[in-house]
Amino acid sequence: MPTLRSSPSSASPVRVLVVDDEEEILELLGEYLKARGFAVATAYDGADAMAALHAEDLDLVITDMKMPQADGLELLAATRALRRPVGVILMTGYGTVETATHALTHGAYAYLLKPFKLRDLHNVVKGALVRLESERDAQRLPQLVEFYEGVHGAKGPDDLPRLQGLLATVALAETHSHEVAVWLKGPGGWEAVARGGHADALSSVDPQDPGLDDASICAAPLYRKGQRVGTLAVAGPRQSEDANARLTRLAAAFSHALDRAAPQA
Repeated sequence: MPTLRSSPSSASPVRVLVVDDEEEILELLGEYLKARGFAVATAYDGADAMAALHAEDLDLVITDMKMPQADGLELLAATRALRRPVGVILMTGYGTVETATHALTHGAYAYLLKPFKLRDLHNVVKGALVRLESERDAQRLPQLVEFYEGVHGAKGPDDLPRLQGLLATVALAETHSHEVAVWLKGPGGWEAVARGGHADALSSVDPQDPGLDDASICAAPLYRKGQRVGTLAVAGPRQSEDANARLTRLAAAFSHALDRAAPQA
């Protein structure tokens, strides 16, 4: 399965998973979307699709309704449990008003009846990306506002645990990463005070010297009163200059909170 990259709002390809147990349809849709600049992965059944859903940072899933091991509605339900919105377009050759209504009311972006024309798929995908961007903005912006309000409202050490969790949450969302970790240096050494995501790339990272040889990892130092006391790091399939800049801004903001929360001499 190819590695998928990017998000709808970046310059990198939108990441699409196409799921169908008919090889001809899978190949046709995959090649069509690749030719239009999408990064495409494919799965032949529901089990492979579920694995891809949790292993890759997807934007859209285009899936058949009837499949072995897990059907399209089960896959739809799994996407709704993810930490960030993923668009789902369902396909079926056995459509009814009831199944279409059920799919749409449970979060599907669109419902295509087979056979359909490729231009119809193109129009549906275009509309789905607009909706996806709107949903992600609606999720991301309140969290970001809450984080910055917490930074400027920090008054003491008791304010830091909640802010550390918010930092991890917004770092994942802002950099479109798979994994995040926040380390702070305490009396006993470097400690992970917040973690998030579903990968495990950061478990072997030295927080004191994370290094930047691995292009999938991005890190920024945390400071208190001019002294380095921590590290913020994210890991994912596609770190970019924009992700680095966003992570650096978040680290600088949290460093400001560390200054405000430091005990007065």
